[in-house]
Amino acid sequence: MKTNLFKISVILFLFSVVTTACKKDKEKPDDSLIISYGLDVGLCYGYCNNKLTVKKDQLVLRRTDHNPTITAKVCEGTISTEDWNALKAAINLTEFSKLEETYGCPGCNDGGISWVEITYNGTTKRVTFESGKEPDNMAAYLSILRKHRDSFKDCN
Repeated sequence: MKTNLFKISVILFLFSVVTTACKKDKEKPDDSLIISYGLDVGLCYGYCNNKLTVKKDQLVLRRTDHNPTITAKVCEGTISTEDWNALKAAINLTEFSKLEETYGCPGCNDGGISWVEITYNGTTKRVTFESGKEPDNMAAYLSILRKHRDSFKDCN
């Protein structure tokens, strides 16, 4: 009887650990998280398309032209542990997963197309919106992403 009770206790304990770990993974991003933020402007000359990719300890800004013969510019930098943690804390993965894929009319009337893409646990989700008209619940982490994009002043 004691053996069965012990086995049941171990099984319940393992189940609670796995369930808690899975719940935490869905709510709090870990260090394998990849966040990308982009801006594409249609009727523009020069390096009008920007994509910032953020991973733990790494920032990469890729700037491209609509003309495929013009070489892309790629600039790299680092993100501090404090900034990385602030970015992760600002993102609620559960809420992000519930967002629609498109908001407004991105690219209409020569408006810019902005987007945020998050890859986590093998799943990627992109949310696209009119530049400057992001959903309210994205404002906190978009301000952090914009700050880091703008820090690449010499990436011309």
